Parts: sequence; structure tokens; C-alpha cells
Amino acid sequence: MANTSIQSLNFDRLLSALQSRSDAEKWIECAVWIALEITIFTGNILTLKIILTNKDLRTIPNYLIVSLACSDLGLGIFGGIPTLGVLVEAKWPFNEALCQLQGVSALTMASASVLNLTLMAINRYFKVVKTRRYQAYFTKRRTLAYIALVWLMAFLVAASYLLIGNRYSFNPGKVFCFIQPQHHIFQIFISIVYITFPSAVIVYCYQKVYMVIKTHNKALSGWGARRIDPKVGRAEHWADHKARPEPGTHARGISVQEINITRTLFSIVVAFLVCWTPAFVIDIIDVYQLRWSLGRRAYVSYTFLVATSSTVNPILYGIMNPAFRKEYLKCLVYLRIQNNSVVTTNTSPSNRDSKI
Repeated sequence: MANTSIQSLNFDRLLSALQSRSDAEKWIECAVWIALEITIFTGNILTLKIILTNKDLRTIPNYLIVSLACSDLGLGIFGGIPTLGVLVEAKWPFNEALCQLQGVSALTMASASVLNLTLMAINRYFKVVKTRRYQAYFTKRRTLAYIALVWLMAFLVAASYLLIGNRYSFNPGKVFCFIQPQHHIFQIFISIVYITFPSAVIVYCYQKVYMVIKTHNKALSGWGARRIDPKVGRAEHWADHKARPEPGTHARGISVQEINITRTLFSIVVAFLVCWTPAFVIDIIDVYQLRWSLGRRAYVSYTFLVATSSTVNPILYGIMNPAFRKEYLKCLVYLRIQNNSVVTTNTSPSNRDSKI
């Protein structure tokens, strides 16, 4: 009962801070949030269009990118649009059902993002470290099955919070509906199963990948200096037996393209961790305190960082992946041509005459 009373006081404190913002602070927050939402929609829709309409880009790693783009887009739609309403109105202006929908959606998309990143790490592990098994474990059908399992697991954990009799509640600091901090057992479960364990898998996989690529690059530096295989007209992949990988690994098939893909996916993980680690720390503090114990600025930073994580992935694809960069430029050029065509049509002499 005491915890409920304390939590009610914290709700009033955060709501008062939300409603007492200056006009400048209010409209700056709204403007930044709209910019984030536009970036989320534009970047992720463009990513989906490029992959789904280009046969050459329908690869196993890109199927995983499609799944991640869907989780980012879903977070922007179901989480971002109601949050904009809160920032404008300085209260929860919608009904209870939408609050529960936002809570389920936000937790589903966040869990799906972490699990997608874990699946990407496992994919890179088998492609680079356990190459001989890659074709068996990562066929198109199996990959789609893995993605479906990721989404099922993400949805089940979010829906189970309601099924066990709890309700998502509006947090005036975070400006969206989420798990109540007094339900600490559920949050600890999520932290272990959907954050700690996947993070351990990601770190393990990329550490193994890094070691193989490092060994591979070290061997590459000695190929030309040691000897050329006359049968194939190029340096052998491994200069000596000391440079060979451990049994079960195979660096012979590592191409520049695969290394670039691995670097891109790893950069996505790093960006995700940069954005989500502060949010994770804030949630841990709330669980420990069993209440919303921090100030409004901490919670607002939490929300804006989470939204930022959904904007950066398309930017990273464009910077680090030549194929994506080429397709992004083609789409932007096409849109520019279409826009110029509309402007020319609207300002042509015939159009002006017809309006007269």
C-alpha cells in the first residue's frame, strides 16, 4: 500500500514537470520528436523498399536487416505517434486501450530488436567462424523460420504481462506507457532472458568473428611475400600451418564483401548499445527503487535515445555498405526528378493559362 502511495506521488511529480514546461521547451521537444519520426519512417521504409524490390539484395543477412527495420518502423508507428500527442498535450490524451497497445507494441519491438541483433551475431558466427555449417543452418527457409520465432518470442513476453493480470501504465517522464516498476519480478525476467543472455551471445559471437578475421588478415599480409600458387595464379590463403584456424573453422571463404557485411552488422550492435545502455540503467534503478525515482529529464533522455536507435541503422547501411549507398542515391535522385517534374508541370504556361 505504501509503495502504491509513493508511486502515485512520483506520477504527480513527473506529470507536474511535464505540464510546467516552458513553451520553448515544449516546442523544441515536439520538433525534435517529429524529426526523429520522419527519419525513422523515411530511412526504414526506404531500406525495406530497396531490399524487397532488388533481387540482388535479397540475401540471408539482408532478410535479418528487413526484420530489424520492421521493428524500428513498428516502434516509430505504435510508440512514436502517441508519444507525440503526449508531448503536445502534456498528458495522456488517449484512452486506456491505446495505452495498453502502446505498452505491448513498445516491449515487442524492443525485444524483437535485441533478438534480431542476436540472430545477426549468430549468422556472422557461422558465416565466418563455422563456415562449413553455414549452408546447413542458414538456408532461406530456416532463416525465415528463425525470424518468425524471434517475433513470436518478442510478442509473447509483451502479451504475457497483460495475461498475468498486470496493466501497462503511463509514465509522464518517459511520455509513453510501459511496465510499472513495482512489478520487478517481471522486469528482472525480461532483463535476464531478453537482454543479459542475448548480449552475452552477441559478445561471444563477435569476439570469435573478430579473432578469425584478425588471423585471416594477418595471413593475407604474408601471402604475396611467401609464395604464389601456380595453379590458381594467386597467393595461398594460409601462409603456414601456424596461421591455420582451429578445427571446425574455415577462413578460406572470407571475402571482402563478407567482412564488410560483418562490420556493418557489428556497427549496428554498437549503435544499439550506445542508445539503449542508458535506458537499461534507468530501468535497473527504477526496479531497485520500485518506483519512478529519477527526474523528468532523465526519462525524456531515455525516450529520445530509444527513438534515435531506430533512426541510425539506415544511415549506417548507407555509409558502410556500397550496395545500399548506391540504391539510396538512386531512390533520392528518382524522388528529386519526380519533384522537379511536378513543379515544372504546375508552373508551365499551359497550366497558368488554364488557371486564368
